[in-house]
Amino acid sequence: MTHTFNIDHSSIRLIVSADGKKYKKSTGLSIQPALWNQKAKSLRAKCKDEKVYEQLRLVDLRMQEVENDGRDIEEAVEYAIFGRVTSIQKTQARPKFWEYFKEWSERDTQSKRYRSLAYKRVSEMMGTKEDWEKIDGDWYFRFIEKCDELEYSHNYKSTLTAKLKTVMKEGFDRGFHKSEAFRKFVTSYKTADTIALTQSEVDALWNADLTGKQADARDTFIVGVYCAGRFQDYSQLSEDNISDGKLRYVQRKTGQSVVIPVSSRIVEVFARHDGRCPKIAEQEVGRHIKKVCEALGGTFNNIVEIRVSKGSKSVIKKKHRYELVSCHTARRTGASMLYKLGVPIRVCCFLTGHTTDSMFLNYVKMSKEEGAELLEQSGFFK
Repeated sequence: MTHTFNIDHSSIRLIVSADGKKYKKSTGLSIQPALWNQKAKSLRAKCKDEKVYEQLRLVDLRMQEVENDGRDIEEAVEYAIFGRVTSIQKTQARPKFWEYFKEWSERDTQSKRYRSLAYKRVSEMMGTKEDWEKIDGDWYFRFIEKCDELEYSHNYKSTLTAKLKTVMKEGFDRGFHKSEAFRKFVTSYKTADTIALTQSEVDALWNADLTGKQADARDTFIVGVYCAGRFQDYSQLSEDNISDGKLRYVQRKTGQSVVIPVSSRIVEVFARHDGRCPKIAEQEVGRHIKKVCEALGGTFNNIVEIRVSKGSKSVIKKKHRYELVSCHTARRTGASMLYKLGVPIRVCCFLTGHTTDSMFLNYVKMSKEEGAELLEQSGFFK
C-alpha cells in the first residue's frame, strides 16, 4: 500500500494505491492552487501553506503508520484522516441504519453541527427502530407528515431529506443494503422571500455612529457585503488574506479559491479590529444588525410582504424591512449590487461560489422601481 496527495480544484485528496487499484478520499483540507506544487515529490515541497502543511503532515504520518499493517484500505484511510476507526466498523460488518446515521453525524467535519442537529431532529420524529430496508417510500411519507405537523418549512424538509439521502447512499455504496427507494426522496428548494439592502442603506449602515457589539455586527456585515460570501468564510478573513490589492481566500463549503479586488471599507474594518474581521458570533450579528437598522429608520421601516411556509401550507406575513436583515442578507446584498452594476453573471459566480447562473439569480433581489431605473439608464426608451 502506498499513498500520495493531490488537489481537485482546491480540495486536497489522499490517493492510496493497493493491489493495482486506487482509492481516493478528500482529507477535508483546502488550499489555494497557487500554493500547491503537484509535481514536487515531497509533501513539504508540494504544500506551501504552513498551516495546511501541519495538518496534512499528521495525515501523512498516520498513513505511514498503517500502510503495511494489513488493514483494510478504507479502514487505513479513515484512520489517517480522522485519527480513529469507528467502533462500528471494528465490531460489526453491517451496522444498523441508525447506528451509521449517528456515526456519520459525529464525524469531525465542518458541517458536524448541522449533521448532528439533523440526526437529532429525524431520530426524535421517527424513532430509531427501522433498519436500512425499512427506510422506504412509506417511511418517507410518514417522515414528511411529521415535518408538516411540526410546521417545518419546505426548504428545511429538503435539507433534512438531503442528509438522509447522503447516509442512505453511503450505506448503499458500502453494501450495507440494496434498497434504492431513497433515490426518489424529494429535495427541491424554493427561493426564500428575503431582502437585499440598497446601496443607500449600506451607506447608512456604514456611516452610523456605533460602539460595542453593534459596531462589531455592522463591521462584520459590511465585510460580508463586499465579499458576497458566506459567514463562515468572511468572518474569518484578515489582513493576511490581502496581497497586491486583492482579497484571496478559499471557500470552506466548496473548496474553491476566491480572488477579488479588496474594498476600501474592508481595509478600514480590518484596521479597526487588529487586522481582522471582528470576533463575533453569527447569531449576535443577526440580533444586533436588526437593532441598528431599526434605529436608522427610513426605508428600513418600510413594510414588505413575505410568503412563509408552515408545513404543507404557506401564509403571507407583513414585516418591517429591518426585521428581515440577517448575516445572510449581506451575501444577498453583495450579489444584488454586483448584478445591478452590470457585472456578468459568470464573474459574479466567481465571487459567490454558485455553480450555475440560476442558483446565482435566486440570490438577486431587485424591486420593480430599481428595474425601472435600470431600464431608464439603458437608453432604450429615449
